[in-house]
Amino acid sequence: MKRIAVFVEGHCALVFVRSMLMLVFDNSKVSFTCLEWRSHTLGPVPYAHQPPDPEIHFLIVDAAGDQAVLSAIKEREKGLFQKGYQIIIGLRDMYSEAYVTRAGRTIDNKVIRQFVEGWQETIATMSKPDKIRLHLSIMELEAWFLGMYPIFPRLHPTLSIDSIKSQLGHDLRSCNPQTEFFRPSRILSEILQSVGDQYKKSRSDIERICSHIEASDFAKATDNGRCTCLREFHAEVLNCWRQ
Repeated sequence: MKRIAVFVEGHCALVFVRSMLMLVFDNSKVSFTCLEWRSHTLGPVPYAHQPPDPEIHFLIVDAAGDQAVLSAIKEREKGLFQKGYQIIIGLRDMYSEAYVTRAGRTIDNKVIRQFVEGWQETIATMSKPDKIRLHLSIMELEAWFLGMYPIFPRLHPTLSIDSIKSQLGHDLRSCNPQTEFFRPSRILSEILQSVGDQYKKSRSDIERICSHIEASDFAKATDNGRCTCLREFHAEVLNCWRQ
């Protein structure tokens, strides 16, 4: 059985990754264990999925913070490889206090490259750097939800794409949330507030949104060169099956 570990920065990303895996893989052939990393200790969280005879297993770890993803991987990677894990994937937002300190409140590709180069240098010091991949959501994971715009009418019957454009000025069909919105989470919150709803990054918020994602939405979010970070992460996950 193939074993893949995925380290994410919080419960929102954990729920999203688990939902993605359930949509792109045959549920009878894939299993998940979800854990949280707190004070250098792993503890269980919900969302396990254990069919009787899986062909691939994913360990999804909530590292509790964007800055903690790489450090958690560094601390655990040798033990995971010894247990038979073939690949370790990290997923974190680009937005952080460190980013704002260096780049201000703009999307600066030069600064992003500098951060990525530094992270890759850290990965190069690990035991199997060729088996460790770090992916980003720029600037936040919520950009991917904005890219998957068909979910909004599913979330609320009056929340059409045309109404979002006319009321808030965001044309989700044509814009690239990865390059247009510095804080995608605030745009998502603004859209939901327009129909009396809310988004506070709670576990229930993310569960509700993810419950409305369909497999075709990933392609919708990445067409015409949009949300390239999602396309790369989605391709990485699919490639786990072939490796």
